Amino acid sequence: MTEINSLLEKMAPDMERSGKENIFFQGKTKFSTPLTVKSIQIQIFAFKKESPCRYVAVRPVDDEKTYIGILIGEATLSGGGLYNIEEQEIFVSHILNPVIFIPDLMRVVLGIESWWVVIKKPKDLKKITDADIQNVWYAKALKSMHKDSVKTG
Repeated sequence: MTEINSLLEKMAPDMERSGKENIFFQGKTKFSTPLTVKSIQIQIFAFKKESPCRYVAVRPVDDEKTYIGILIGEATLSGGGLYNIEEQEIFVSHILNPVIFIPDLMRVVLGIESWWVVIKKPKDLKKITDADIQNVWYAKALKSMHKDSVKTG
């Protein structure tokens, strides 16, 4: 069981009680201060653990061409926090996503706004095709979920 699952299981009974016992930080949520905090847990969710400075084949979603890119690291996509009043514990998390520099375009793209693969051998340099994209499991899942809602001709 992952650390986050364990933490959520531990917090689940408290979360099921009235909203007064748990405060979710959602923008302008009001709460009483000062807060007593006994512990802070930080969880980082990385999309893919690849080391930086690797060459990748990358196709931005707004382009039909595949380029050589350089994986330069990861950036935070989103973050959030939860304060458990009973445990006096803050849980903070953020989600990371790869950052890729495309020299030919002099542009940086995130992993979520492109199709990409680490180049480990020369054959990995092949063009990323529409067929490759349509064959990815999550593209297939989205297509099957929405096939009934799409009307044709």
